[in-house]
Amino acid sequence: MGDVGERNERRGGHGFEPRANPRPRPAARGTDLALAALLMGALWGGPGCAVQWTLSFEDGLRRAQDTGRPILLYFKDWSSSQHRDMVVQVLQSPVVAKELHECVNVELLYNWGPEAVRYGITTPQVCIFCRPDGTEIDRLHVNPVPAPERFADWLRRCAESWRPTTQAVR
Repeated sequence: MGDVGERNERRGGHGFEPRANPRPRPAARGTDLALAALLMGALWGGPGCAVQWTLSFEDGLRRAQDTGRPILLYFKDWSSSQHRDMVVQVLQSPVVAKELHECVNVELLYNWGPEAVRYGITTPQVCIFCRPDGTEIDRLHVNPVPAPERFADWLRRCAESWRPTTQAVR
């Protein structure tokens, strides 16, 4: 019959036979594809969808200046439980999401980059509301994580304080 090495060579040299997958994956159905498209649309934003965030201060500043919308800077520690709680409990709540749709939202690391130095950030979990030119209006430390209603109220107060008094009547 030959030795083990000879048998391995006849089988391709690896010493075992590959087995077929015991549970083949079913083909995607039309409803699965439609659901995936719907979820992707929600992730990428749009009216009534998830809030958009950028990780670039320069891009956020440019977008705010182009649209005339205020900027919300969120300085975070991405590995902290407070950041996770802030996202899940506050930023994704419907009452806060409604207010965030009116802002250009920028998520930044608290301990890295020129923006942290510019705004004097030394601790994580700080939100800064700015005019479209990046001028600070107000800041809120969000550690401990605030209630969604309290955070939404803060966003509303900040938005009302910066709006020009001479807005065109529609």
